[in-house]
Amino acid sequence: MPALYTVQTRTDPGCVREINEDAVSTVLEHRASLNIDDDLLQKRGHLFALADGMGGHAAGEIASQLAIRTLFETYYDREQKEESLQTLLRKAIARANEAVCAEAENHPEHAGLGTTLVAAVLHDHRLLIANVGDSRAYLFHRNQLQQITRDHSWVAEQVAAEVLTPEEAARHPYRNVITRSLGPDRNPEPELFQETVHAGDRLLLCSDGLSNVVSHEEIARLLSAYAPDEAADRLMELARERGAPDNVSLALVEFSMEMAQQKRKRGLLLLVTALALLLLALLVREFIATMPARPSPTAAAPSPTTAGAMLTPVVPAAAAIEPPVADPLRVAVIYQETTASPTPVLPTREDYVYFIQGPVAVAEESSNGLRLVLPQKSRGNEAFRYVMLLREGWTAEGRRPQKGDVVVALAQPVDETDLSGDIALDPLMLLAAADPQTAWPALWVKEGDSTAWRTEQTFWLYSVYGPAGGEGLGLSTPPGLSGLPIALRASIFVDANQPPNAAIRPESAIYQWDATENAYLQPN
Repeated sequence: MPALYTVQTRTDPGCVREINEDAVSTVLEHRASLNIDDDLLQKRGHLFALADGMGGHAAGEIASQLAIRTLFETYYDREQKEESLQTLLRKAIARANEAVCAEAENHPEHAGLGTTLVAAVLHDHRLLIANVGDSRAYLFHRNQLQQITRDHSWVAEQVAAEVLTPEEAARHPYRNVITRSLGPDRNPEPELFQETVHAGDRLLLCSDGLSNVVSHEEIARLLSAYAPDEAADRLMELARERGAPDNVSLALVEFSMEMAQQKRKRGLLLLVTALALLLLALLVREFIATMPARPSPTAAAPSPTTAGAMLTPVVPAAAAIEPPVADPLRVAVIYQETTASPTPVLPTREDYVYFIQGPVAVAEESSNGLRLVLPQKSRGNEAFRYVMLLREGWTAEGRRPQKGDVVVALAQPVDETDLSGDIALDPLMLLAAADPQTAWPALWVKEGDSTAWRTEQTFWLYSVYGPAGGEGLGLSTPPGLSGLPIALRASIFVDANQPPNAAIRPESAIYQWDATENAYLQPN
């Protein structure tokens, strides 16, 4: 099965250092120079690597680049006999260490040079990860971030031995002392890890220039809120906002490997279904042909059902409506909830609620209230912004939203759109983003009669698949559908204690936008 993924790499000298001693690379950059064809990729997988050099006077830059180049050349060397991927990766790291040691021996001015190394090989649904030093590998799976590698540093060992707390280690004077690296008189032994990955998972390789200034929680929030390219940019921007005292580098890989397999399964299922229907049609036609003619019965009205409500699409009589590019949720197609009655029962304005999750880009106080701006991207990858003004209501002490916070907004649309494409929303409730299975702290709740929708058993939610919407409700994103508009019924549970907490639970099938039908349709 072909491995499908997208990869983003970033590297920056930071705000203090003049020379960038980091190096980051992927197999895509070496395919031509090393003549890596599909057959070799099928056998050895896709390699990603990052190195953080040390030694001063440009020696660190030489060490990291030499280690990366040697790693790729050795790992994809066709002259090597075919062994396990673990053996091949260990040999490639050992050869990279030899190259760094030889550089130090041949150039006395580079004495003391060395480099960390973190590398990952994707082969089918498996990741093989190796690290030497304190450059890290993280795996982001179902909105949860896990650090896969263990730092080979003095403070990390003290934390593991419970001599230091993580807080003490973060400010300890020996926090930059590493216990393993490539280079002369160092311990170059890599530590290996294996993980299974799924479509939608993300792998993050980074130097300590990022992990030292951007917390685990902040990395998780940015990965959950943005597409890979923008998430990579935001991580780098946040590191620089914190002063970036060291070089900052990352490689961010998003996997979508199941797509090809699912397409094949879907195609086979469609073929089998079509043949079955054809056979059934032939049998029915043969059966009808042998039956005696009968008079047609009088049409009877459908009998009422007590099995529950049906959800049926209601399309306006106007011309077909496509979702606007900037705001795919504001469409004139809506669902009615009916029982036996054919009379449409459309949601009231109080039921028309947006569900949005994302980081706060602007939080400005004014005499009118707190103005919040949440940047988003449409399914067409065009940038736009949601703008909300919190004019009144309750805000918990010390919990006012700030720039960079990831929040959940429940809001109603208003007819205010400025020339820059900003979309104005009337906020109903602002929550601190958290695990969808838990109750989230409410940062702000609008007062007055307009919050009556919270007392209803269910209400209509309009959102999108992906981290900006459905994943905040615990809904998985089908491959390739991130950003697609969805509509669903949901319940909200509010604990009225101060501060209040709120939990939102989907209560019915999910309806996704079908551009061909110009309507929301229930997926099969």
